[in-house]
Amino acid sequence: MASEPVENGLENKSQPQVDDNDLSNSDIVTKYRTASNIANMALTKVLQEVKPGVSVKHLCELGDSVMLEESSKLYNKKENGRKVEKGIAFPTCVSLNEVIDHYSPTEDTVFVNDGDVVKVTLGSHIDGYVGLVSHTVFVGDTITGRKADVLKAAWLSCEAALRKLKVGASSNEVAKVVEKVAGQFNCTPMVGFYSHEMKRHIIEGTKHFSLSTKLEDKMDPITFGAKEVYSVNVVLTTGEHKSKSTEHTTTVYRTEVQNRYTLKTSLGRSFMSQVNSKFPVFPFHVKSFEDERALKVGLQESLRHSLLKPYYVTSGKTGDVVAHFRFTALLLPTGTKKISGLAFDQFDKCNSELKVEDPELLNLLSAPVNPKKKKATKEE
Repeated sequence: MASEPVENGLENKSQPQVDDNDLSNSDIVTKYRTASNIANMALTKVLQEVKPGVSVKHLCELGDSVMLEESSKLYNKKENGRKVEKGIAFPTCVSLNEVIDHYSPTEDTVFVNDGDVVKVTLGSHIDGYVGLVSHTVFVGDTITGRKADVLKAAWLSCEAALRKLKVGASSNEVAKVVEKVAGQFNCTPMVGFYSHEMKRHIIEGTKHFSLSTKLEDKMDPITFGAKEVYSVNVVLTTGEHKSKSTEHTTTVYRTEVQNRYTLKTSLGRSFMSQVNSKFPVFPFHVKSFEDERALKVGLQESLRHSLLKPYYVTSGKTGDVVAHFRFTALLLPTGTKKISGLAFDQFDKCNSELKVEDPELLNLLSAPVNPKKKKATKEE
């Protein structure tokens, strides 16, 4: 289950006071869009390989390699005398059926089977500006029963959330419409999975909200502001709204930059030195470390002193089906712009006996994301 987020980032040392998060700056918007394009490209490549017999480890490695390869082609000239950092903002994770997220194994022990519901999450960044995305697909031709229900519900919830994500709107409006769509298919948003504001070098900002209105996720609503960036995270289940821990090994971590502590062991200090050098702010995978002794000792010591945040692999109950879609959106003066996320091509293959019947939801889902404003008529 996701923990309460803490805003983190890199300090600007000896730099002119420039707003790194001003979306009025077209260069910043371009970097967000470029990072999102790379994330979408990597996601597309992974989805093309999702078929019976493929290993989850292979899919995760493929997504990471595409992000690294594509980002290496761009922004290779220095900006203001400094190298532009780029690459993976969130390692590729591939989770099956009731498993929710963050599964990225180090061994070839789990394989995709016909009939599986496969969820992919990954993120890319250019100069610290992130494109984060999640997508769900079914392995097979005909989708029926509860799998069809939750896939349709999750996708339409995503579409409804996008239309409610507007400057001046409340996060409660988004949560309520997601729960309403989910209810049309007898599905439920999972608790403990948050949508976040994102900034440069910050993948989980302090402004965050849940798409569940359950008491476990009760929090003060936020108001969406102009020129903000959000990662909207839709996680629906056919079962109970609570997730549970699994026996899967945690492999993805992020530095808790607000916490400081000098580790006692030399191996621990060596490990954290590598983390701070290679992954100062974004989540990383343990496969990035060749020194297994330093990893084994340093990881545990770092966790004991809260220097790292673990991204635990959680799941619903066996037999439940979880669907997951996530997109990145910019709140620009011209309207809300979704910049990461692919179309759900299997929507028409979902043979659900349920559908959206609520008139308000039907009107919302049929409306454009940014309706044209009516021009005021001049009086004669």
